[in-house]
Amino acid sequence: MVPLNSNSSNNDASENNAGDLVLSDIEGYYFDNRTQRYYRLSSAENRVQGVPNWADLIGAPQPSLRSGYDWRDYLDGPVLRRRHPERIENLPFQRLVELLPYGRVGRITMDRSVTALRWSRYGAQRRTRSDLRKRAEMGDFKYASHMVACYKDRKPVIFSVLKKRNSEGNSIGIVRTKVERASNGHMELDISYPETMWHSICDGVARAFTVRNITDGSKVVRCVFDDRGDIVDMQFMRMENTVKSVAFGPSPTVATVGTENSVLMYDYTRKSIMYDLPCPESAQAVVYKDMGGEVFAACGRRGILAFDLRQPGGNYSYRLEAPHCCSMQLLRNDRHMVTSHFGGNLLAYDFRMRRPVDAYKQHVNTTNWTLPVTLDNRERTVAAAGSDGVIRIWCFNTAELLASLKSPYRVREEYQVPRFVHGDNWYGNMGYPAVLTCWMDVMQLSEMSIPQYAAFPNDAY
Repeated sequence: MVPLNSNSSNNDASENNAGDLVLSDIEGYYFDNRTQRYYRLSSAENRVQGVPNWADLIGAPQPSLRSGYDWRDYLDGPVLRRRHPERIENLPFQRLVELLPYGRVGRITMDRSVTALRWSRYGAQRRTRSDLRKRAEMGDFKYASHMVACYKDRKPVIFSVLKKRNSEGNSIGIVRTKVERASNGHMELDISYPETMWHSICDGVARAFTVRNITDGSKVVRCVFDDRGDIVDMQFMRMENTVKSVAFGPSPTVATVGTENSVLMYDYTRKSIMYDLPCPESAQAVVYKDMGGEVFAACGRRGILAFDLRQPGGNYSYRLEAPHCCSMQLLRNDRHMVTSHFGGNLLAYDFRMRRPVDAYKQHVNTTNWTLPVTLDNRERTVAAAGSDGVIRIWCFNTAELLASLKSPYRVREEYQVPRFVHGDNWYGNMGYPAVLTCWMDVMQLSEMSIPQYAAFPNDAY
């Protein structure tokens, strides 16, 4: 006990009756009517013998220190604007000016306030669950090293690379998809993969239409397929360095390749390297941004480096504070990017602010594995597989966890992490999001049982 007056005794408060002790309006102190002095309260976490705490004087448990805070104080400015645009008008005006970027105050809607009843009902609508629809054995294939979904007239063409049993090479092929109407009226997706569709290639894993190997002396392969999903052409590019990541841009015939010490842009038509951009560390992930002609490379501890191809010299123009990034997905609006990091962070970056504006919680990556992260074809959901083997799906705009698909086995090695693709209009009516997952030698199709319009209202931004 520490009195405010140094001449008072430390045992004064403990010798008084409970009726003489009154909780003071000064936070953390109480007033003794007998001695007419203020004394410091004992905390509930660190109790001092003979010194009362808040609960002793009031006769009730002490509330949390943040109980009086407004719910908006828990959110950062950009997150608040994106998740709750209908409540932004309730903030003080000065606070609102500080939150909006570039010092500009745009249009503020005053007639969209949401009551507590409507808000709780809105939250209840967002609860989803996954429902298994299809299951297929993969035969002689042991596991999938990569899966990519391409779209032709809003119909998915799934490009997959599978590891065959008792074989050093991989098999590349197309997973057939067919929409059928079930007895309950819902549109269901059927999957098949004929043996004639597989094309064999040695020492490779796929990355967005490309195939690379993970040993010295890599080769990058560009696969071209027709409207039916048949591969009609395969173009190779051999490299001396080890390929770490591959992306496409600015055209379908140009591959952006991240290596141990540089980022290369190779033109398959001209059979030549267009750009050679030096990197301080290995480029674990690369993406090409059409708007502005920029290439982003994840370079370990240095973060994400942005190379402007319009500027000579090959030096990066700026960088994002995103250390140990292993996977990136760029949105079509060229303003946001979803990044996955070693250690478990799954973040959404805004290029205008050059910092993360959202964090997708519960993602797990306790290893140095490069885990897959994808966006659906309408960019409404973010899906990522963790090192625990669980596929989690979040709403991109609100960062709310929508569904989790648990692994049927315990993941111990990187190749056991499931590969998957997901979309929201595979059924023709754009009503039920679906996830096609390859659990080792079993392929499963799951769909969320809640309609798309209830799970993703048009309240973004």
